[in-house]
Amino acid sequence: MTSQQLSLFDTPKSHRDDPITSYKAAQRAGHLAGTHRQQIAEFLCRHNILDTAHAMTTAEIAYAMGLERHVPARRMSEMMVREFRVDSVRYRIRTGRKRQCAACRNECMTYYLEAQSV
Repeated sequence: MTSQQLSLFDTPKSHRDDPITSYKAAQRAGHLAGTHRQQIAEFLCRHNILDTAHAMTTAEIAYAMGLERHVPARRMSEMMVREFRVDSVRYRIRTGRKRQCAACRNECMTYYLEAQSV
């Protein structure tokens, strides 16, 4: 990838003609998204959410972590295409089965971390 190309996660969040405040806000949002992705991965690892039997919905994750409900929901699709390191182990987010969510009572998709082989 050349320095001119942007990855899926580096897409600009502001436009060329936007004021400098928009660029600064976009930088903060990008940093916060990365922080949230890592926090979610660490939470799932710490709580042994490592298989379909223990998979959680995004609303359950948000409730347990004290986050707004939309935060894990927005991060899941990003997290499914990335690997995360927690304590030197590589993990990837996987989808589990749909079930009734304990937090919102709707039928929701579940997610868990899967360790990646070396």
